[in-house]
Amino acid sequence: MSSEHALLRTLLFAPANDPRKTRKLPLVGADVFVLDLEDAVAESAKDVARALAVEALDQLVAPGAAVRVNGVETPHFERDIEAVVRPGLTRIVVPKVETLEVLRTVDDALKATERARALEAPVRVIAALETAPGIANAEAIAARAPARVERLLFGSIDYCASTGIEPSRDEQELLYARSRVVNAAAVHGGGPALDGPQLALQDAELLHESSVRSRRLGFGGRVVIHPDQVMVVNAAFSALEPARHAELLAIVAAFEGAVAGGVSSLRVGDTFVDYPVYEHACALLREHARATRDRQV
Repeated sequence: MSSEHALLRTLLFAPANDPRKTRKLPLVGADVFVLDLEDAVAESAKDVARALAVEALDQLVAPGAAVRVNGVETPHFERDIEAVVRPGLTRIVVPKVETLEVLRTVDDALKATERARALEAPVRVIAALETAPGIANAEAIAARAPARVERLLFGSIDYCASTGIEPSRDEQELLYARSRVVNAAAVHGGGPALDGPQLALQDAELLHESSVRSRRLGFGGRVVIHPDQVMVVNAAFSALEPARHAELLAIVAAFEGAVAGGVSSLRVGDTFVDYPVYEHACALLREHARATRDRQV
């Protein structure tokens, strides 16, 4: 696992069987675009969607091409893997992961297909925890996940459907499940967890509020379902407010100066600072610098 994880602030999903939408995916600034073969595709359209996903992977020249495959328990999973594991695919999203065995099955299927096609780079996996059993087993899954598992994703919509939760505007009803996924991602040791989508397509203020809240909870990015959401979410998971940026710079400078003089705990303004506070400030500043640099490329 690389010490510097990939920048995944936005995962823009689109149905694989809608070429009008999929052709636009690389053009709207999302960090990853995802051709969806699962929930966005009707059962009767699975074969068509799979063929169009292959066509898109062959034609779209852009980094970050991913596919959400159907679950391992469905008759579509093996056909999905056989079709889409090819040059141009960087990662797959695996839905409804409830046990470690699901990820081992995915790992075995990917290894066999990669070997048969002499693919050099392994396909990475984003594991979606989106049911009550998945959340209950989150840390156990994360602790022993195969090496190719890159991130954990909280599938908020399916989770609500499976539990009967009806989130309010501040989504406090999802705090427990979100925290479990964030903690599991820390157990896993890869990049930060990814949050689910905000369904209110016309409410940019709500999207921003929700995304800032997710970031503060420990998520590193989220699913987006419309191109207009990309810039709002990228900004929420990238930019530090000027006052917060200045505060973090002051913490780092003061702590490093103190350590040079043999002191490792001090007060900076109204904040007590020791090694954990300093290290967290450094991590936030690094992520901010990376995201800012990415926007300028």
